Amino acid sequence: MNVGPNKSVFSCSSTNQTGPWGSERRFYRAAVLCLGLLSFFLLTGLTGLGVHLHRAEADFSIIKANILNAEKDRLSSLNAEKEQMVLPECREGPEFCLSSREKDCPPD
Repeated sequence: MNVGPNKSVFSCSSTNQTGPWGSERRFYRAAVLCLGLLSFFLLTGLTGLGVHLHRAEADFSIIKANILNAEKDRLSSLNAEKEQMVLPECREGPEFCLSSREKDCPPD
């Protein structure tokens, strides 16, 4: 009697993908691969978004500082102009003229 090598019915060879468990194994491998790629791309996207947000915040703070400085300069120049403006009727000083209306100013 010619008997070949003893092959068990339940052998689990990684190259044998034809059994009833082979298709399930391929499905799980594909699912793990897809989930791994999805995790990688999500992590990459979040990292890129964080870098973009950090740069945008730095740009925003520079713009905000420039606007605040411009407003401060404009306000100081307006205050200087206001201090220089004196109504002709009220040249005696602030104790005589408390309002910018003519009727409150002392006559010349």
